[in-house]
Amino acid sequence: MSFVPYAAIWVLLVAAAGVALLVERRPKLPAAITLATSILTIALWFLFRPAAVAPSLTMWGRQWAVDDAAWALTGIALLLVLTMALHLLVHPALPHLARRSAMSAGIAAAALPSVWAADDRTRILGLTLFAVVWTLAHWYKRQADDETVDLSGDAVHFLAAIFPLWAAFALPGGRALLGLLSAAILMGLWPFGGRRAKGGPGALARHGFPVVVGAAVLAAALSSSTLSSVELAVGTAAGLLSMLVGLGRAWERPAEMARALGLALAGLMVVAAVWAGEDALLAAARMAVFAPVLMGLASTSMTRQREQLVLEEERPASRFRLLPQLASLAVVFAAVAGLPLTAGFGALPSLYESWRGAAGWVLLLVAVVLISLWLAALYLFARGFDGTPPADGADRLRGLALIPPAIGLISFDLALSGFGLTTWLAILIPVAAGLLLGQFVPALAASGGLLREAFALPQPLIAAAPRLRAAARWTADAIADALSILEGDNGLLWLLGLLLLLIWIA
Repeated sequence: MSFVPYAAIWVLLVAAAGVALLVERRPKLPAAITLATSILTIALWFLFRPAAVAPSLTMWGRQWAVDDAAWALTGIALLLVLTMALHLLVHPALPHLARRSAMSAGIAAAALPSVWAADDRTRILGLTLFAVVWTLAHWYKRQADDETVDLSGDAVHFLAAIFPLWAAFALPGGRALLGLLSAAILMGLWPFGGRRAKGGPGALARHGFPVVVGAAVLAAALSSSTLSSVELAVGTAAGLLSMLVGLGRAWERPAEMARALGLALAGLMVVAAVWAGEDALLAAARMAVFAPVLMGLASTSMTRQREQLVLEEERPASRFRLLPQLASLAVVFAAVAGLPLTAGFGALPSLYESWRGAAGWVLLLVAVVLISLWLAALYLFARGFDGTPPADGADRLRGLALIPPAIGLISFDLALSGFGLTTWLAILIPVAAGLLLGQFVPALAASGGLLREAFALPQPLIAAAPRLRAAARWTADAIADALSILEGDNGLLWLLGLLLLLIWIA
């Protein structure tokens, strides 16, 4: 199969970003252009799925190829562009629509070379391009919003993620571990996820692109080498810790639920990748990208409706109305639970089967507890919108932006016969436990103390707790100090110079 359709996808995205900036004086036109481009590129993507031989391209000593994993991740990126275009069209009051439209198409175009990279040198170049475009796009947006221009934060993280990839290319050993480290930095796993997605639903959607790039890096690292027991343990620990840290943030700060869910699902993606392989990784990537975006869009819309209700000093006729936004939260709940007809069903059952086959009963029990608490948090979050008034015409129009991420979370794979009774129990028990906990415990913010008490250490381990906390604090401080050095006035320039040197050497 020819690589021409995928090259056309890339050119269309770049052209859409450029045209959106040229017609900046007409606010809705850039969003309409991005919407039309996203629909056209999705059609090309769907029609030209790779056959037995992956389409490839070699140019300037670099190689690109679109295999099944790259094709799936490309679809996720294009569906994100469609989500952002619809969000901008149905929210015409947002400032700087042209710049936002150009950012969505431009960042997607910058992410695709890393997704399509067929070798390590090309992947390093693609990731450098993504980091530089991300930095320039956000610098341009901050200037337009009259905000302080700050090139640290995410830009430093993304540039720092290139170093493990270069080390994996230069050193023969530890390839999978270094690739895992690079993917963890890109996807914002703990402790790298403290700053991600600050802002509204648009920021959450934009931060889906680093997750797509991180998934591509992780898939390449796992396909090129066999995991050792140390690498398996590191990936499992990093993923489960991210799920736990995200859970703590969700229960203590419900307003940051979408961001906390993104952190947890990125951790789940790493665990699914190292234990269950590429198919589970791709399914979990859909969860990690679309579930936070869908939750952010739905909760923002319902919050706006409740604020309008307060301003009008009216009361709804009934306590609870079935809104498109609440239906979206139900889709997120089902996906996180791993129920059939959702993307979660492609990740969690395979993960549970892997643990069952490897006698990983402790890991299975930990996952069931974490998923149960996450489902309880999601149920409590949705219950907090009890009494939201029914949607009017404008709210139903804004609900169109919920359709693409909801489609991303839906899966029609009905192959249900391959899983054992233990796996089905591991899926259904968290659903029942989450609903019961969500129904009978207090609100999220008031339940943080209960959650901390539930995870309190038993008496024999209390003596070791200070040492463990000191070790964790030392590790976090060391990482923070290293990042603060890179985030100084000249840190980004040093990183860019060193990256250019490494790429020239490679």
